[in-house]
Amino acid sequence: MRKLILSLLCLSLTPAFADSFSGMLDGSESPYKVTESTNGKCLRYKTITVITQKDEDAPGDHVLIKSGDDASCSWDSAAGWETDSGEASYFIGKWKNLVFIDRGTGPGGRDVLIFDLDSKRQVFAANYSEPLEISSKKLTYWQSANTLATKDNCDEFEDAEKNGLTPQIQKLMSVDLTAATPVALSGKKTRCKLTQ
Repeated sequence: MRKLILSLLCLSLTPAFADSFSGMLDGSESPYKVTESTNGKCLRYKTITVITQKDEDAPGDHVLIKSGDDASCSWDSAAGWETDSGEASYFIGKWKNLVFIDRGTGPGGRDVLIFDLDSKRQVFAANYSEPLEISSKKLTYWQSANTLATKDNCDEFEDAEKNGLTPQIQKLMSVDLTAATPVALSGKKTRCKLTQ
């Protein structure tokens, strides 16, 4: 019986992780409660409450971070801090002391921004192509490489011309999320992707 109680206690303390189906960054911590309103969401985590509010003048959301899981879901910028992420920004997840914002209006040319909860400032930004995910304490994504796509290095090169798309050679990037200052490192893996 004692082992069962300890096992259940450990499970309750282990963060659950989001997946891309939930609209959150794959591998980020799942909020334990989400409340939706007509103009945004309130996401409760164990240490913070995230409030999103639709931007009335442009695409995207404003994102407000409040300390504690019992903070009010009302928009009160004096009670928290707003991520300064610009237009077309969307909250996509939390991992330990980091908050992730997706910025962009189309499928191509999107940015990921990382904010540190302790310093309340942006610590990383990069342009990315999907999939964007957290695995093994690293954020991974694809990014345009400085290599021109040709028939020789891109199997989809001819399809691109037929469909009016642009073939792009991309490299796999990773960011160590445990580093004091997150830095993108280029991997050896590449792919050819058709872009708009």
